Amino acid sequence: RIGRQSDGTWVFPDCQISAQGRFITESESGWVFNHALIAKEKIPLPKINQDLQEDVLKRLVAAMRNFFGESGFMPAFFTMAFNVAGLFYDEIQEEEGFFPVLGLYGDAGTGKTIAANTALSLLGLDHRAALHKTSESAYHERFKLMGGLTQFLDDPDKAQIAWICQQVKTHYGAGSRFVRENNQDPHSPLMVASNYSIGDDDPIVLSRLVRLVFEETPNVIAFSELRSVSRVCSSV
Repeated sequence: RIGRQSDGTWVFPDCQISAQGRFITESESGWVFNHALIAKEKIPLPKINQDLQEDVLKRLVAAMRNFFGESGFMPAFFTMAFNVAGLFYDEIQEEEGFFPVLGLYGDAGTGKTIAANTALSLLGLDHRAALHKTSESAYHERFKLMGGLTQFLDDPDKAQIAWICQQVKTHYGAGSRFVRENNQDPHSPLMVASNYSIGDDDPIVLSRLVRLVFEETPNVIAFSELRSVSRVCSSV
């Protein structure tokens, strides 16, 4: 997988990180990144910043506060926390038997997508990693090949509501998909951002969602600062 392996080692295209957070080599870990495995799926590759500045996380949080404002900061901060918890998706699933799906909702222009992309920047991913329209097979293959790296379904069409609700129900308990001898087990959490609230009329979906509402228009003047820090905060 890209990301977290079964022994806790993190494997990326350009680097590896031990379960204790130390940069290591292939010879130390015993893992080799296989580009051929993921090339045909066109899966976005995380870019991990190995020259990390000590204060970058504090700068990121400060930039988030400036951009999202008083009412928007905590939902954005929780979105980031969800992605951090997602680093241990497999462990939490094994211990608890479930991992919730994060649902961001609110009017257009309230910063949902930017909050999600800011959270993904901790994982070395950017806006290009978001899923929009995808086939069933490609969707499940992404979760199979990503370890501990939250996947983001952005602004799905209302025609997809029934499909999204089904994914929420199955992903909560790490439901597997088995097609033509390909066992697609998920190894990463799911978050969804939409202009409408998902699952309002389905108690089962609501019980599996953590819902965060975005209501305030962000401070667009502060966006450049937020994006600048986001680009260097991976591997925090």
